[in-house]
Parts: sequence; C-alpha cells; structure tokens
Amino acid sequence: MAKIIILGLTLLVLATYGCEPSEESKSTKNTTETTTEKIAGEVKETAQVIAEKAEEMEKQAEPVVKEAVEESKEMVASVVEKTKETASQSVEVTKDVMNDAKEVTTETANEVVDATKQAISPETIVLEASYGNITFPHAQHSDSMECGTCHGDSAPGPFDLDKNKAHDLCKGCHKLKGLGPTDCKGCHKK
Repeated sequence: MAKIIILGLTLLVLATYGCEPSEESKSTKNTTETTTEKIAGEVKETAQVIAEKAEEMEKQAEPVVKEAVEESKEMVASVVEKTKETASQSVEVTKDVMNDAKEVTTETANEVVDATKQAISPETIVLEASYGNITFPHAQHSDSMECGTCHGDSAPGPFDLDKNKAHDLCKGCHKLKGLGPTDCKGCHKK
C-alpha cells in the first residue's frame, strides 16, 4: 500500500513539474491522474477505516479500563482494611506485653522488698525496760504491718522508743485490732 502511495506521489510530482508534455506524456499524465485519484481514494478509505477501528477500540477499551479502576479501588480498600486490623492487633499485643511487664516489675519489686526486709529485719528484738525486758516478734509484725507504722517516714532501722511511745504505739494498736497483749505482764518478762 505504501509503495503505491509513493509511486503515485512521484508520478504526480513528475506530471506537475515535468518536461514539456508530449503525446506520450499526456497519456501518461492522464494515467497518472487516474492512478493518483485512485490512490487518493484508497488512502482516504484506509484513513476512514483506521479512524473507525480506533473509535471501536476506544469504545471496547473504556469498560475494561473502568473495570480495572474498580478492581484497583477494591484492592486498595482491602489492603487498607488489613493494615488497620494488623495495627489494631499490634496495639493489643503491645498493651498485653506492657501489662505483663508491669506485673513482672511489680512482682519483682515486691520480692526485692521482701528480701530486703528479711536481710535487714531481725526475727525478734529484745527491748530492755526497767519493769522487765520485752521480746518483740519483729518478723511477725513486719509481715502484717507496713514499716511506716512504727518507723514513720524514716527508713526502717533502729529508732527511739521510750516508755510513753511504746505504750501508745503498742498497747494502742493491740487494743484497736483486738490482738496481742495489753497488760504489763503480757509484754514485760522479768
């Protein structure tokens, strides 16, 4: 097809700008004109067929493109949803891990406190008094009471305990809880 078009255009150029027309060239010119018209018609038809095919292909491609776009939107929505689920699960796992760590930390801290109490806290303390010495079961008291009850805000350790403080603190607590001795001979032993 392309060869015919080139041949026709060549003949058209030669006919238009060629030599003085002779009878033979006039005949060739007529043949060339006819051929050129024929070729021009074929080119026009071919261009029209190509345009129609392009339009038809565009119409066929439009629903395919629309479908591909919809499928892409669905895929993106699915990926977003899975990402949200994964993030939510990660948050829950992180919360669980943090709670577990908090429990372990609290348990460990309690164990350290208990070990410290045992390491520095004697089983019993003998308090000397003029009415008779008092054997104070320190371990029993430290298991059931906070250190601050006796020691106050200071760190556990020896503290000043005179007769009045001891009677207020010890007898007062024993009466309040209904546990332990409240009379003199209950604590003082000669």
